[in-house]
Amino acid sequence: MIKNLEFFIAFRFTKYRLIRTLIIVFAIAVGIAVQFFVAIIIDSTQANLIKRTLGLSPHITIKPYDNEKINDKIKNPENILKNIDNNFDVNNFKKVIYLVEGSVKAYNFKNKNDLNVRFVGIENVIGEDFYGISENLIKGNDLIKNPQEVIIGNNIYEKLGLDIGDTISLKKNTNKDEYEGFRVIGIFKSGNQVLDNYVFGERAKVQDFLGYKRDEYSSLYFQIYNVFDSDKIKKILEQNFNFPYELSEWKESNKQLLNGLSAQSQSSFFIQFFILISIGISILSILNMKVVEKYKEIGVLKAIGMNNSNISKIFIYMSFIIGFLGVFIGIVFTFLILSLFINLTKNEQGVPLFNLVIKTEYFILSMLFNLFVVIFAGYISSRKAIKYEPSKIIIGN
Repeated sequence: MIKNLEFFIAFRFTKYRLIRTLIIVFAIAVGIAVQFFVAIIIDSTQANLIKRTLGLSPHITIKPYDNEKINDKIKNPENILKNIDNNFDVNNFKKVIYLVEGSVKAYNFKNKNDLNVRFVGIENVIGEDFYGISENLIKGNDLIKNPQEVIIGNNIYEKLGLDIGDTISLKKNTNKDEYEGFRVIGIFKSGNQVLDNYVFGERAKVQDFLGYKRDEYSSLYFQIYNVFDSDKIKKILEQNFNFPYELSEWKESNKQLLNGLSAQSQSSFFIQFFILISIGISILSILNMKVVEKYKEIGVLKAIGMNNSNISKIFIYMSFIIGFLGVFIGIVFTFLILSLFINLTKNEQGVPLFNLVIKTEYFILSMLFNLFVVIFAGYISSRKAIKYEPSKIIIGN
């Protein structure tokens, strides 16, 4: 005796006219692939935009007030972090650095070119590579081994005509024309005009060069996991700590960027929602066509004594088999399309220009939704079939 007769019949119905079944599965798979691909591209576009605009910059900053001479430098920043950690876990921050920086004049005495640059030294406290130097390195290396080595931005490389092994001369902030030479060991290109005008040096050397003591810094920079929470975290810090310094966050000076990102988030939600609904309706229509083909067979089954509950199960099982295959193949199609997309969007160095962001929750919810749609399609079609009399179905009336 066959166990689960309804599933066995549904499987046989699925195999009958196999080419047509495969076409239906393919149509569902293409719809699923389009749905996932569009969702991934939309999410990745926003994530990459945030990374390009905010990934290499601070989300929250603590620095001296511009109009106060008393606190023109931050002293003992570790005390600030310790104070924060006592009341607010600093591990909530993604990256934290102590920063010492200043504007200096850079020279290349070989070709007599000069340029205003930022001489920067950092100390990583939480996380590493705050400015993505390693990721954006185009020449040389990113490991400074002695005080007279520096890494320069692409803007300096192009305008001063400096290359790996050349000497960049920086003018000290004194009344005399005093210069100090540094050997260029690395060149990076971030795409950010401000950052590409930076000269990164050993932190202690930069402090000495700019007249800072070992416990003095220009500012503290924080990056957080969710950039849109910067105003909330700033408010918590302001309410719990009495800083003698200025506390700011990225939204305050980037209103247009914030509006753009917010608008993109809202539009991406609606786009993905309506794509999901439209694909669901398409699946419902496609499966309904497959089920309608089986009305005569259903009439025969009813004529030999199968009840309405059994008929409904057959439709649901058949829809589930077709839908499951469609969803599975659709996922395979999605990753094939994404692989092709990544290979076609690489820079001259062979590095992908587009980093994909795949939200696991969205994938799971979408798969469950699509499976629900196909099962629902089977149920709706079965409700139509069981209303007909066996004799009418068999003779085609």
